[in-house]
Amino acid sequence: MKKINKLLLLICLLSLLIVGCSNDDNDSSKSQLNLTQYPTQITEGSNLTIKGDFLTTVAKGREITVILTVRELGTEQGLFIESISLADQSQSFSFANFDFQNIKSDLTSGSIYFEIKLIINGKFKLKVSTKDDPTLLADWHTNIITTYFSSTSSGESRLGTWGNDLTNENPYYFALPYRDFYYYVDGDLKRKDYYGVTDVKNRWIEIYYPAVDADNNYVYAQWEDVGPWNYYDPHYVFSTNDQRPYAEMGIDMGWTDQGYRSTNGAGLDISSIAMKYLTGNSNGQPAKGKIKVNWRFISKDQVPDGPWLNYVSQSKANLKILNLQTKTLRNTDN
Repeated sequence: MKKINKLLLLICLLSLLIVGCSNDDNDSSKSQLNLTQYPTQITEGSNLTIKGDFLTTVAKGREITVILTVRELGTEQGLFIESISLADQSQSFSFANFDFQNIKSDLTSGSIYFEIKLIINGKFKLKVSTKDDPTLLADWHTNIITTYFSSTSSGESRLGTWGNDLTNENPYYFALPYRDFYYYVDGDLKRKDYYGVTDVKNRWIEIYYPAVDADNNYVYAQWEDVGPWNYYDPHYVFSTNDQRPYAEMGIDMGWTDQGYRSTNGAGLDISSIAMKYLTGNSNGQPAKGKIKVNWRFISKDQVPDGPWLNYVSQSKANLKILNLQTKTLRNTDN
């Protein structure tokens, strides 16, 4: 009988221990951590604010800390860290006014992400991050030689690099020398992220033509093709350190069987209607030759009203085509 009592006592103690551990684990299972606001793109002078909330049934009477870490995509390098303490049962938090310039100076690439950790009573409970949706740091690229191209040639539609018919896209479009890469791995199409930036198609840029003093020296366009000349120049396209286009060296990257081609130094192609808007040409034809512009990435909500919003491209890249023929790399030599 005594043995049975001892066995029952042991079982009770084990049950209490298991319940105690389960309750502690439930702190995590009952806590939900969310990011409700963060920038997906940062330009110079941006007001950086990170907001979030947590939902928990165990917050009362506990010490609650939220830790923000800003990391560089690719290297995982921590660029900034700050923590805040929250009162009992507080369910929202905000980080603001941290120094973007200090973060920028430590970057080797053009993307960052935000990592949030929830600490309750000194114990780590949850972590969320924006690594799968990184933030692009966008500065002005200055004095970039820009040419124009048309979606049609001899009356025929032309496919962009992503297999898209440019006549069906936003008439205000552009091409930059970068594209996502995909490979077949065991029969599945996998994306290779070379520079921490993905899904570039349909992104917006702001283009400024400083040579004219007019209301229309800004134009806005969507990314619908790759070029001019090169297809992989990420250090120029995404760098925050004023990297120059590879094409300015005078050669391309060897797209043809004949080897290198001489370039005209252009680092941006824009549609003919965008060129015409910028240059104020009134005779129905786009401006001839090359112009020099400044450009930068912007987010969709930063695009002002204008003709570029009459039709906004939303088509996806056709991953089965990924047209990389030389003819899709736009360039006008005039």
